[in-house]
Amino acid sequence: MICGDRASELHHNRYARRDLLGKTISEINPICHPCHREIEFDEGKFKKPVDGARKKFLELAKKNDEPEDVMSMLDDIASWDWPI
Repeated sequence: MICGDRASELHHNRYARRDLLGKTISEINPICHPCHREIEFDEGKFKKPVDGARKKFLELAKKNDEPEDVMSMLDDIASWDWPI
């Protein structure tokens, strides 16, 4: 969703139990596969630590997101069927 493409994955900015169980979604963001790879991996090979991935996520979000996109993301997440 950062680039405007349809989200196919979820990016976790933290791995707190409540986030992973879907009890809170404030640190979970829908994202397309190419953007997710750019956020999570250096040069497509090596997984970044959580703080490095968070920094890249915020960099891309700041560069590309408009306020309307953020609201659309939240509406999209709310409509998903969350298995718990």
